Amino acid sequence: MRHGGQLDAQLIISETSPDVEIFTSTPRTGVWRLHEEGGVSFARPGNDWATLLNESEAFYMRVAAPGEIRCAGAQLGVLVTRGHLQTEDYQLTERCRRWIFGLKAQLRSIPLVSTNPMVSRLVARA
Repeated sequence: MRHGGQLDAQLIISETSPDVEIFTSTPRTGVWRLHEEGGVSFARPGNDWATLLNESEAFYMRVAAPGEIRCAGAQLGVLVTRGHLQTEDYQLTERCRRWIFGLKAQLRSIPLVSTNPMVSRLVARA
């Protein structure tokens, strides 16, 4: 996408961990800021990436919400930012990796614990 002569990049962030958990906290939708040291912080509410000032800001749309399952392949959110997020040979840029790391650091979850272990019931019947 182009906006005012600038290229916008989009990225769908997915969970890669094999653990199955329940989200207790997820980053909210809005404009986020990427800091030099790699962390991110919520900058302001918004639902339009046209308000992004530069490559250090991005619009993040939350997909995964508290109470939902966190598992491999689960979509966490969509990131839209100015500039490229991939190199010419389709590798993620360092800036892209910092965005992913910073946003994933905002996620909180707890292990999914079954109150009725299925394996023991199956073994007991055998």
